[in-house]
Formats: sequence, C-alpha cells, structure tokens
Amino acid sequence: MHIFRVFSTRFRRIFAVCAVLAGAWVTLSRGAVPSALFQYNVLEVTNSQPGQTPSVRFSVTDPTNGNAPYDITVHDSFNTANGARLFIQIGWDTRDYHNTGSQSETLNSPKNAAQPIPVNALASPQKHYINGAWDGSFVVTAPRPIPATAQGSGNAAMEGRLVELVGGVWVQVAVRSAFKFFAITDPSTVPRRAVVDVNKCKNCHGSVAPPLVVHGNNRAEEVMVCVGCHNPNATDIAYRTSGKETPIDFKNMIHAIHAGRMRHNPEVIIGFGGSVNDFSYVDFPASLADCQRCHIPGAYSLPLGKNVLGTTVDTRSVLDAGGKVVDGDPTNDLNITPTAAVCSACHDGNEARRHMVEKGASFGALQQSIDSGRVRERCATCHGAGREEDVVKVHAEEARESSSGQDVHEEERDDH
Repeated sequence: MHIFRVFSTRFRRIFAVCAVLAGAWVTLSRGAVPSALFQYNVLEVTNSQPGQTPSVRFSVTDPTNGNAPYDITVHDSFNTANGARLFIQIGWDTRDYHNTGSQSETLNSPKNAAQPIPVNALASPQKHYINGAWDGSFVVTAPRPIPATAQGSGNAAMEGRLVELVGGVWVQVAVRSAFKFFAITDPSTVPRRAVVDVNKCKNCHGSVAPPLVVHGNNRAEEVMVCVGCHNPNATDIAYRTSGKETPIDFKNMIHAIHAGRMRHNPEVIIGFGGSVNDFSYVDFPASLADCQRCHIPGAYSLPLGKNVLGTTVDTRSVLDAGGKVVDGDPTNDLNITPTAAVCSACHDGNEARRHMVEKGASFGALQQSIDSGRVRERCATCHGAGREEDVVKVHAEEARESSSGQDVHEEERDDH
C-alpha cells in the first residue's frame, strides 16, 4: 500500500521532472495523454437494501471521442494479463463509513477490519441492453450481500488502473476514481459530508492529470473514494506483524502525514508487503494552520457533527507467534474521541494530549461510551464557532504569523 504523501522540496522537484517526461506521452498514436482517454462512470446501484446482494451498472468512456463507451470485455487496455485492474468497492454508511458486517476481516484479501465489499469489475462483467441494443454499460454483482444490520446510505466507489501500449511496453494508466451514493434504509440517498476540495490539493501536488495517484496507480484524485477504506474503524492491521496499530482514518491520517516534520512522534504506517511508511520527513509547503489550503470553508469548525465516529487505535486483533487474527467487531475497538483524533494528529505532544484529556477527550474509549455521552469532549466550549479560542480564528492567526516567517510551533517542540 503506497500511502498518500506530501513531498519535500527535493522530492517535488524530482516529480516535476517526471511530469515533464510524462508529457511525452502526448506523442502516442492515439493522440492524447493516456489518462485523458478514460473516464469511469458509476451509473446505478440496485438491490441495495439490507440483506440484498447489490448489482452495480457502470461504464468506461473516452472523453476525447465524444464519451464513446469502451467494450471492456475485448479492449486490450482492460486486459488483466497486461496489468489492468478495475474494482468497485461497496461501503457504508455515508454518515461516517465503518463497513460493519462486510466480513473483510475473513473474506477480503488481505484480511482487514472495516473495509468495503470488493467487486472485481473485470471478472465476467455483463453487458447491459436496452430494447435489444447494448447501451455501452456493464453490470457486476457483489460477491456477498449488504449485511442485514446495515443502515443509512452507501457508496459504490470505482477504482483501478488501465494500461496503454507505449513503445511496445504496457504502461499503467491512472484514471480518476468515480463513485455513486445509494440508499440502503434511507428514504432518499444521503451523501457523505464534503470536507476538502481536491482542486486545492493540486496547488501542491501538481496539475499533471491525474496528479493525486496512490496505491499502485489504482486510486486517483477522488477523496470521496478514499474515505470508504480510510474510515474511522480502519487501521494498518492487515499488514502489521508487530507493534501497535496505526489508524488510517482519513481525518487523523492525512493531518498526521501533512504534519510529519512537526510531530513529536513519527507517523509510521505499515503498508502493502510490509512496507514501512515513515512520514517524519514530510514538510508541508505552507502554514499547517492554513485550514483553507485544503478544506472547504466552514468544514473544519467545531463542534463536529454527532455522526462523526471516534478513530480506532486498537481493533483488539491478535498478533502473536500463533498467527494473526483480525478482529472485525467494532464494538470492542478502542478509539480516540473524534475531535481529539483530528487535533492530536498534529498536536501530539504530552502537554497537548493532557489538555485534551482534561477537556473530556479519551485516547482509548469504546464507541458506545462516546455515543451514550459517558465520554464527552468539551472542546467546542472554548474552540467552537464564535468562542474566544475559535479553532478557525486561532488557526487563521497562526497562519498569518507563519507567513511572516515565525515558527508558531517552535515553543511546543522545545517543551518536549
């Protein structure tokens, strides 16, 4: 698993060179940069009620040719033997993803907790016909049903890489991921909250299409797809063989990665093949207090919505000489309370943590205790919208100080 990165100046220069080289792909016989030749489209999700096995109708089209559909059953760019991969991930609930009951801890490969149901879109896709004529789309069915206990709305996330023949060699092509929300028990579909603007990400990550590509060219430039797997109940347990689990919940992980150099404790995530992803080298190229560098205005104000789950730090999985057993039951997970999960991703020093705990935060609570109010954060009392220490106001002040050349976090680092 290649984790989302924010590169130092040196690495950004290297990738700028790569971007220039990538521009040479324009000379391909098909006349366009490979990524521009493909667009994923999730069109319809049916049989999506609790206990039903969902089917997803989708297409892949060519934006450079009037959105003409590809026949993925015969086109070489979709041939898995050439290196193509295309999946649809079925996840829930859009109020805050958790995928409880997906059986990912026993049936997915690799086994992991809180992951979506994967659907291989290149394994026997069925052409969809209207009045006897193929309409350019395909239908695939999930390998297992949505759990009978599932509620709310879900998301069908389409991700994967295609291939193009370049100089006699099949080259992987990253294509922007796509998604579609659908109702499970909701009377009408409830979308997942929007928090960041991916177009703002391009200011740092570049404009080569698509610029944000991770996980072996499989996931590209769509945060609404990322959060289905990088959800509050997810950790790096799938690849870990020792040590404490590290959360991969987006609200915690992305802040921690961007704050890599500032953190007291390195953010280390075990990824695909046991890779050790240490983000302590990351130096965010702007003020970390400039929330709107990434966020949509107002999306980071306190208090957080009651739907936002705590961030799991311990799934209660077993790591020992007898083999790993992944625990997929979220009711026994130990969690950081939601607001502290975000704030401690950057402010991870002892003094900051002590302050959060004094204000009701927990770094090892059951979700049931958070839901019932037995564990209750009081962060918004001081840091809420309009309060004296409004998180928006304080961060804005720190961003201004940072832009003037003052290191607003130096004092905190010196204290530890």
